[in-house]
Amino acid sequence: RSIGWGVISAALTFAAHLCLPSDFYIALIWILLLLYEIDERMYLLPDLLTVPLLIIGFVYASTVQPQTDFIFCTPAFYSAVGAAIGYLLPVIATLVMVKRHPDAFGGGDIKLLSAVGAWIGFYHVPMLILASALLFGFLCIAKRERSGAFGPAVVIATLILVFFII
Repeated sequence: RSIGWGVISAALTFAAHLCLPSDFYIALIWILLLLYEIDERMYLLPDLLTVPLLIIGFVYASTVQPQTDFIFCTPAFYSAVGAAIGYLLPVIATLVMVKRHPDAFGGGDIKLLSAVGAWIGFYHVPMLILASALLFGFLCIAKRERSGAFGPAVVIATLILVFFII
């Protein structure tokens, strides 16, 4: 299993180096792969990894040259709003579903969505949540389970968005 993760990590790092505009994305990929494995095995997304992922996303967004001088069109603004939306949408969904499904989203899942929102910007967060939910559904059907770790679906959806859509 660890050899497989080494191969996946090396392949994604090589692809990121060729395709993506910054080496910041290599940190994103490595942290996401680590979060995937931890959540898959332990149903836990540690703050020790999700919070630095959020901070690195903000730092990356602040280093990108804005396309305009208008403050609301800067990458840093998109990053901040993306993090807020990535946090608020699952919180609202959890509050709505709390009676029937009290464990709909774990705190780590919400923080991971917020951190990824800082990386991809606010306009891609709804697509991320939809893709993650669909992937999670497919994974649950494939494993014949009714519940499971949501983090791996978020990681896969994030990697698809980063490499193929954004």
